[in-house]
Amino acid sequence: IAMELIEGEPLSHCQHAIDLDLDQQLEILLAVCEAVQHAHDRGIIHRDLKPGNILVQRDSNDPASLTPKVVDFGVAMIASPDGNATLTGTPSEIVGTLNYMSPEMVSPSLGSVSERSDMFALGAIGFEWLSGELPYNRHADSILDAIRLVEECSIAPMARWPSAIKGDLRAIFNKALQRDPAARYRSVRDFADDLQRFRERVPIRARAPSAMYRLQKFISRNRILAGGVLATILAMAVGLALFAVEASHARRAAAVSKYEAEKANAVSSFITNDFLMKLLAARLGTSGTPTAETAELVRQSAESIDAMFDDRPSIEAAVRNEIATIYYNLGLGRESAEQFTMALELWESQLGPDHVDTLKAVNNLGQAKMLLREIDDAERLFRRALAGRMAQLGEDDSFTLATMNNLAEVCRRTERMDEAERLLSRAVELGQAWFGLTDKNTMIAAANLGSVWIQTGKIDQAKKLHLDVLENCKKTLGENHITTMYAGSRAAQTLLKADEPERALETIQPVFEQFYALRGETHHDTITVRRVLARIYRALNQSEAARDQLEHAIKAAESDPKQFSQLAQQIRSELQQLNK
Repeated sequence: IAMELIEGEPLSHCQHAIDLDLDQQLEILLAVCEAVQHAHDRGIIHRDLKPGNILVQRDSNDPASLTPKVVDFGVAMIASPDGNATLTGTPSEIVGTLNYMSPEMVSPSLGSVSERSDMFALGAIGFEWLSGELPYNRHADSILDAIRLVEECSIAPMARWPSAIKGDLRAIFNKALQRDPAARYRSVRDFADDLQRFRERVPIRARAPSAMYRLQKFISRNRILAGGVLATILAMAVGLALFAVEASHARRAAAVSKYEAEKANAVSSFITNDFLMKLLAARLGTSGTPTAETAELVRQSAESIDAMFDDRPSIEAAVRNEIATIYYNLGLGRESAEQFTMALELWESQLGPDHVDTLKAVNNLGQAKMLLREIDDAERLFRRALAGRMAQLGEDDSFTLATMNNLAEVCRRTERMDEAERLLSRAVELGQAWFGLTDKNTMIAAANLGSVWIQTGKIDQAKKLHLDVLENCKKTLGENHITTMYAGSRAAQTLLKADEPERALETIQPVFEQFYALRGETHHDTITVRRVLARIYRALNQSEAARDQLEHAIKAAESDPKQFSQLAQQIRSELQQLNK
């Protein structure tokens, strides 16, 4: 048999011989995946994939050009049409290299050897190639102990994974290295597709369907979003359109459950066809706030949910969750809380109290309660969501970290600073490790931590943190994003605390203009920024300007006595102090 002569070095040696960035490493790993998929397409299962069986050739004209070759098919097997190996060794025969073997290769009770066995090995190889270490500990004193470790497949908790494997890469390798073959990628091609998606900064399929996640990936590629309510709605439209794309993928992917596919399709269809076009056509008020007509359109669409999804309560819950989110983004707290409550009751009755969707509704209802300043209810909901998400998703999951931040904000507002600082420090630490400094949730947690530091007298630390967060928000989300606006308000308040009123005024003025355009005169956010402006003017000895801001703030608060009576009283007290 005449075969190609491959003069290369093993993949593990190549890693130390040349300095490669992440994208170059992924390019080589994708080439390896292509080779293994080529074998699978022809019914061949390798069974002994490891770095030593991947030789990397260098181009003599370009030493940086690397071509991997998969070799040593000595223990390969022929696959049946269903993808499982048709030939097996004796029950006592172990074929392969233990560090890269899938559990079913040493224990037939865990499943048949199949293409997904090679998929597992590629996951271990890729993890080691990118991070320099295996995702599990398989060091043992005897062969029997080693086999037991393979069977158990005890992957290290993701919180202890190396920093090279974070964010979407963490989700990709976690799926590839599942103990249950059915929970892994269906094929090497699907694994490679997600790696390529990561390179292109588009949503990966290893994560659960999420409109917000897809919207975040869209933003990360485009960077800038237009300001104002219309921009918010258009951004929502993009997210919902991406949700519809996800539904299409969900229908094609056999690994996605029927429930998830039906839920994604129902949400995108309802929102897009029955509601979104009406909302985009609605006129906005002169201040840029939603008109009564806009709110009425949302209400009319919400009323049709019962009839449309009467026989599908879980799908109805998903749609109500989206309607509640729209209410929340429009600043309509009561309506938002009502819809989140209905979604929670439906999901809890259909899926149980610990399902991830149930916990999502619990967390979201807590946010609506925060908007309504019903702090005790919000805390109860956040503590339930945090305990459930830590149990179901792990401490370092992005949803867990979001709830951790929410609970910390409750603690901060109720002056339990020790607990708030502990929660936020942990959220920032994990967010930086897995998602980076420019991740939206990480930035929000960092901003909240800075606010805690202000209240505990750590002004210099808070100033640096808040200015860093503001700069990251501008670069990542754009000047007019709502998160950037909140970051600007906090940075201005911190600069005022640091006795830098001129810089504080320079920072807060564009923020006030943006809040006024987005939220309107009578929104709590606009009133809050007016109070900040008044304090800054007072520090600059501009009493008339300070008085003007407070008088406008009182008038705005008095427009809704039921909601703002206490706030109006606080602002009157500030005005009285100014007039003394």
